[in-house]
Amino acid sequence: MLVHVYEHFERCGDALGNEKLCLRYKIFNICHLFPEDFGYLLEMHKREASYHALGLLTKAVGMRHAVKESNAEPTPLGPAIDLGFMTAAFPVFAFTLHVILRRGAELAGYAPNLGVCLALAVVAATVMVGLSAGWGQRWAVIGIALSFTGVAVVAAVGFRQLPDNGWDAQMYHLPSVLRLLSGWKPMVAATDLMLSNHYPSGTWTTLAGFDAIFGFESG
Repeated sequence: MLVHVYEHFERCGDALGNEKLCLRYKIFNICHLFPEDFGYLLEMHKREASYHALGLLTKAVGMRHAVKESNAEPTPLGPAIDLGFMTAAFPVFAFTLHVILRRGAELAGYAPNLGVCLALAVVAATVMVGLSAGWGQRWAVIGIALSFTGVAVVAAVGFRQLPDNGWDAQMYHLPSVLRLLSGWKPMVAATDLMLSNHYPSGTWTTLAGFDAIFGFESG
């Protein structure tokens, strides 16, 4: 079948008296109709030893490789990108898990210690990031977790000595944290402070977790 198609395009090109057109027909049309027989066409043109054939065939091969490369599998992320992703993901996972853990307990009728919830969230975030990174990068994940934990401890101990006297801190941030420490369940009931009921309480939950571990206003 391939030989008949080849001869057909040969006759079309010769009838027009244009060798380049003939070769272009042969190369591109046969490549589209019979992509698996591309090697056969290459050998045929090698035997003809035609300069134009080899030139056009080279262009066809280049186009064919470009299409293959565009459909290739994506290149895996490099170690530096993986490390950056893990560094960015860890605090996000820890914060999200801490809030979900406390809010889930509230819906179940409990108000667990926010410091314990925060510690469990850090451990769970370390496990999640570690599983996504793979066993080969376990030490990098542990290093990231310890680094964030160390920075958080230093910041909590340091800021405990620097109380925030700002208006918003004294009017609703600190009172909301104190209410969470006293057992307030935002998912179940409102509190007596209107601003606490209208603002998201996720950040206050994390601040209350730091206060529960390191002392008043460490968050």
